[in-house]
Amino acid sequence: MNPNNNPLDRLLRSAASAPAREIDAPGWGSEARALASWRAALAHPEETNLLPLPMLRRALALAVMTAAVVFVGVTYQKVDGGRDPVEVSDAAISSAVINLALR
Repeated sequence: MNPNNNPLDRLLRSAASAPAREIDAPGWGSEARALASWRAALAHPEETNLLPLPMLRRALALAVMTAAVVFVGVTYQKVDGGRDPVEVSDAAISSAVINLALR
């Protein structure tokens, strides 16, 4: 009886002892087909997109603009709502720090 009954270990040992195969270069025909499909994709980029990138760019721009409007509104409420000069200056400093952090 074999002392090592672990099937995974036996599989890995047999794979390690197998002779290595040489991998040939792809044929001329497959290289030509790959280049032809690549050139065709460059000629018509709107047909080959896996993701609708223009729509994602618009959505990202809309999200950034929405965040900017919300940020300006919150900052305006902080500055306008406080009558104490210390509160106004504190809000201005905190908004300046946040603006620097976002750059």
